[in-house]
Amino acid sequence: MPDFNEIFEELKTGALDLVKLTLKKYKDEAEADAKVFLEDSKEKLEKWTSLLASGELTPSDFEWLVESQKDLLVMNGLKQTALAKIRLDQFKNSLLNLVVDTILDKVL
Repeated sequence: MPDFNEIFEELKTGALDLVKLTLKKYKDEAEADAKVFLEDSKEKLEKWTSLLASGELTPSDFEWLVESQKDLLVMNGLKQTALAKIRLDQFKNSLLNLVVDTILDKVL
């Protein structure tokens, strides 16, 4: 299995790039929220990545687990802005897709 710390660093970089592309006006709030989510999810992501690499989880199981974290992806900083709920949900989905795609690409 690839080094999870390297994968995690790539996730953080990817999240910051995603923020720059999608939420320029709310960059600071979005960056802070994304970092909090990734740090809060790090332990679970590491465990699930290990299970995926060992074949104990299928890619679809892994994706489902990551997607199940959507409700935990609290965007406190962004909620305090005037960002519409639809844009907030789009950003959440994009961030979760980034996590799934990055890890699947590194592990499989």
